[in-house]
Amino acid sequence: MEILKLFKKRYSDFRTYATFNRKPFFDIAKKYCEEDKKILDIGAGDGAFADYVDKKDIYLLDGNEMSCEKLREKYKNVFNHKIPKVFDFSNNFFDVIHCSHVIEHLEYSDAYEFIKELDRILKPGGILIISAPLMYTGFYNDFSHIKPYNPAVLLKYLVNGISDSSTSTIISSSYKKENLVYRHTFTQDIPIKSFGNKDSLLNKMFYLLHLIKLRLGFGIYEKSGFTLVLKKN
Repeated sequence: MEILKLFKKRYSDFRTYATFNRKPFFDIAKKYCEEDKKILDIGAGDGAFADYVDKKDIYLLDGNEMSCEKLREKYKNVFNHKIPKVFDFSNNFFDVIHCSHVIEHLEYSDAYEFIKELDRILKPGGILIISAPLMYTGFYNDFSHIKPYNPAVLLKYLVNGISDSSTSTIISSSYKKENLVYRHTFTQDIPIKSFGNKDSLLNKMFYLLHLIKLRLGFGIYEKSGFTLVLKKN
């Protein structure tokens, strides 16, 4: 029975996050956005997250001035900011920082400085929520995507504090992992099996089987993104 319960739970989670819909991932962040919390949303875009948590005093930051102008029609704390410039906020300013689909647009050095700034402006006891894509078949379909960063590198530089073979100084070891969920995406861009590289009857059968599976709708779910929740101690 325990195995069945575990299966149902894991399959339910898998189905919930096997989507490009942002709401399931916003729900993860929303539970930390209590009324008395000072919240920053980085990469606010069209204000989807701000609208979802329904907090008029939320701080919104975006690099596009046109987006900022639109956001100012509904929200008062809107800032046009280009990463990795230093934020115009004092140390330990925010209770919650939400950063969705930003770091993949940054070069390594900029991403590192960006994470350092997040650590600086987040209060002890504060919550950092980062969502980003992983390397998957659709990652480079967006010209602005520069590099995928997996959650392991964030855990290394903020949680584990392991400096072995690190190219940069560990930022902190005072964070604790609260939650980590993966987005999965269905694709039929799957490898073709082969027995060697010869033009053999067996390989022709493999290729035929591959075509049949595609026609029948078979494919795979690949990890295509994640949402990581960290608490600063």
